[in-house]
Amino acid sequence: MKNPLIILNILLTLAVAYLFYLQFSTHRNSDNSQVVNLDSTKSSIVYVNSDSLLNQYDYYLDLKKEAEAKNKVLETEVTGREKAFQNEVMAYQKNAGTMSPEQRQGMEQRLGKKQQDIEEYKQGLSEKLSKEDSEVSEKLYGNISEYLTEYSKKNNHTYVLGFSKGGGILYATGKLDVTKDVVKGLNKAYLVKKK
Repeated sequence: MKNPLIILNILLTLAVAYLFYLQFSTHRNSDNSQVVNLDSTKSSIVYVNSDSLLNQYDYYLDLKKEAEAKNKVLETEVTGREKAFQNEVMAYQKNAGTMSPEQRQGMEQRLGKKQQDIEEYKQGLSEKLSKEDSEVSEKLYGNISEYLTEYSKKNNHTYVLGFSKGGGILYATGKLDVTKDVVKGLNKAYLVKKK
C-alpha cells in the first residue's frame, strides 16, 4: 500500500469539495446570486484521523498482511532465480578455460539472455504489483467513502474531513473527532461482508 494516507486525504478533500459544491449550488434566488439560510442549514463538520483509521481498520490490516505475504513469496522466487543464474555464471567462469571459443560465445549469449529474462520478469512483477496495489487502494477507499456517505447521512454531518499530521488541517478539537465511531462501523461492515 503505497502512500495510503495521501490517497485518503485526496479522497476526503474531493468529497469536501463536492459537498461544498452541492451545499452552495442548490440555494439560489431568482437573480442567480447564492443565498444560504444559516438557520435551515445546520452544518455539522467532523473529522477522521486518517492514521488511526487505517491502523485500526481490519480490512486494511488484512489487505496489508496479504500483500506482505505475496511480496515475500515473490521475493523468494526472484531471489531463487537470481541465485540459480549466479551459480550458472560461476560454473561458466570455472569451466571457460576448457571451452572452445564457439562454446564460450554460445554460453555467454545464453547467460545474457537469461539475465535479460530475469530483469524482464522482475519488471513485469513490479508493474503487476503496482496495478494490483492501485486496484486494492481504490477498493479500500471506495469502501471508506461509501461508509462515510452513509455515516454522514445517518448522523446529519455535512462534512467529514481527514486529519493527519502534516495534512491540510492544522488543528481540530477532539469534540469533532469521529474516528472511533467510523472505525467501529467500518469493522462491523467488513465483518458482515467477510462472513
